[in-house]
Amino acid sequence: MKNFCVIGVNYNDLDLSCREDFFRTNPKEMFHEMKRSGLINGFVEVATCLRIEFYIHLCDGVSMESIVDKMHTYKDKIHIKSGRRAVEYLFNVICGLDSIIVGEDQVLSQIKKSYLSSLAHDDTCPEINVIFNNAVALGKKFRTKSCVTSKPLSLERIAINFIKNHFPGYIDRRFFIIGTGELSRLLLDALKKDGVEDITVTNRSIHNRNEIKTECDVKTVEFDRKYEAINDADIIISATSAPHYIIYHDELIKNITPNKERLFLDIAVPRDIEKNISGINGVNLYNMDNLWNTYESNAEERQQLSNSCSYMIEDQLQECIRWFEEREKAVYR
Repeated sequence: MKNFCVIGVNYNDLDLSCREDFFRTNPKEMFHEMKRSGLINGFVEVATCLRIEFYIHLCDGVSMESIVDKMHTYKDKIHIKSGRRAVEYLFNVICGLDSIIVGEDQVLSQIKKSYLSSLAHDDTCPEINVIFNNAVALGKKFRTKSCVTSKPLSLERIAINFIKNHFPGYIDRRFFIIGTGELSRLLLDALKKDGVEDITVTNRSIHNRNEIKTECDVKTVEFDRKYEAINDADIIISATSAPHYIIYHDELIKNITPNKERLFLDIAVPRDIEKNISGINGVNLYNMDNLWNTYESNAEERQQLSNSCSYMIEDQLQECIRWFEEREKAVYR
């Protein structure tokens, strides 16, 4: 377990712009190179809107300092944990205890998906597999026993509360959602439950557009017609995985009716929308960092529920430690 480490950045270390810059340095390729050159046995990348972290297992004789040195301009900004502390940190993250939203739902599925992707690409190693299998099991058990999700504070609900506070009467407004990923679908479900009926969606993939049109009963438009859809909409939410902007100031100003009040919510990382569109008359642009100002209800109750079940993290940690101790004994027999 002593060779297991976590290295990366999260919302506590860097603001959104700096996290985007870190993402653009393509750190995953750097860890692939470390694995090829025999510095690490394996790794799992966990990249979400709040964190970009790498859970790694060092080869014997390799120091964490030699890994950190390769991070260049970011080596003084990243957080690092090793051994038991790294495992405990992962367990806290997957239970949602290291999130802005205590006990958040999405982080469990995000980490599980990241791990399975790394496993499928042969990026992991036996030690990482054991730790992550323990983590996923703990994440499921924690949510079941704590009932923390009975106090909803999901990212999509925060986004909708934010819209509600900034655009009264939002239920009767026209929505345009760019992207068909998990977060977009969660937003669609939440908006439908609230009674919003006028929703249009776009995505580059024809297959994804057709799929979401059928599954969610919404209108869709071709991606190339997004500016037309923006012109018709009151509230525009962008949540794609594009590595670059998809909405540009100069194109937007040419294609929309001026002076109409519109709310743009960019919840992609990296951001989808050029920030200078906020200079256009009637345009109000917000991003992930703005959402947390609306974080309020249920937080205290969630914290209490989480605290009451924190013993589960220690129990799972001890189980993990026992596996590594037994493995070490077997090696020296």
